Amino acid sequence: CFSIKDLAINGKDIMELGVKEGPEVGKWLQYALNEVINDRLENEKEDILMDIDAKLCAEREEGSNAEIMSDM
Repeated sequence: CFSIKDLAINGKDIMELGVKEGPEVGKWLQYALNEVINDRLENEKEDILMDIDAKLCAEREEGSNAEIMSDM
């Protein structure tokens, strides 16, 4: 049975992408685990971190757009 401990990344890697320590780190580890188990990502550190970083950038952009819209 594959678990978070078996991932090529850990919480520290995710925090290095700018995620604050806490439940958000666990959310991203669980996301990575699901992607690896479902063969959407290889269990390779670089692949997983690139995917998470892209999703974080998209979330930040959505947040910025929401702030801009609320300022109007």
